[in-house]
Amino acid sequence: MKKEVFLAIILGFGIGLIITFGIYTAQKAVQQKTTPQSQDLSPSPTPDIDISTQSLHITAPENESISTEDTTTITGTTSPTAQVAILTDADQYLTIADDQGNFSQTIDLTPGANFISITTIDADGNQVDQNLIITYTTVDLNSEPAASNSATTKEGL
Repeated sequence: MKKEVFLAIILGFGIGLIITFGIYTAQKAVQQKTTPQSQDLSPSPTPDIDISTQSLHITAPENESISTEDTTTITGTTSPTAQVAILTDADQYLTIADDQGNFSQTIDLTPGANFISITTIDADGNQVDQNLIITYTTVDLNSEPAASNSATTKEGL
């Protein structure tokens, strides 16, 4: 009887330590995310930035669209001659916008949801980010669904 009680106490103590360590680790991670990395609280000068030149507009494809093709072309506008980085789950693409800020890049899609991150960086180092989700499916979206055998009708109503 004493052995079982002693074993239960030791086992409970061990489980308590594991749970306490997990809570401590979680709180430490949350605290590090909310705590600023730099302790320099002196006001920094605000650079003169022309916000009108910092833009990213994706013209195609639409966010949360569905594609039946395994490739799609991302087109859009940004700052003239800005570098455009397109990151997908499987690949990375780099292109440069033309003198009017237009860019276009064909990317490969993987089956299912494709999370696409588009980042532009202009000559002054200003960065703009935008995310898209494009779903690639092999299902023919134009065909009508077939009726199942489980459909029944009620007679006499």
